[in-house]
Amino acid sequence: MAKTLNVGLPVMLQSEPEIQAFLRAKERIENYGQSIGQPLNVGVFLFYLPFALKDENRERALENQSKYHVPILHAQASFQLKHNLVFSRNQDSSLEGRKDLLDTVIVQTAELKEHDTSKFPVDVDFNVGAYLCRQIPEKRPVPFIYSIDEILPQREEL
Repeated sequence: MAKTLNVGLPVMLQSEPEIQAFLRAKERIENYGQSIGQPLNVGVFLFYLPFALKDENRERALENQSKYHVPILHAQASFQLKHNLVFSRNQDSSLEGRKDLLDTVIVQTAELKEHDTSKFPVDVDFNVGAYLCRQIPEKRPVPFIYSIDEILPQREEL
């Protein structure tokens, strides 16, 4: 028998239409897996953009999760400031007494997972924060965006 594969679909749990779309897609993907003899665990991939961590969205996500009990496979925090490959002192939230985003994501994922009836393990990671873009503004809005010409000479170091 084939080894079970995990399929994580990106969903913002504070959005009920996204949950409805996930539930329809989950059924289609599971049916497909059965038709080809491939066992699949289909669950949610939570990508925590900063707005998803606002109190009202956290509460809405928790309400929706306690209603729908969607299986959660994976969670990823967005730019993690002091955990980034490119980091400056002014990005350290602990210097201002603010909670670290990774801590917030772990706590929120654990709260949501309490309402998940699946037995799927969940993992949490963070975005390391180095991005390549074809064109970057002359004045960079953030220090972790590079052009291809900048990154190629440094690829061995990175």
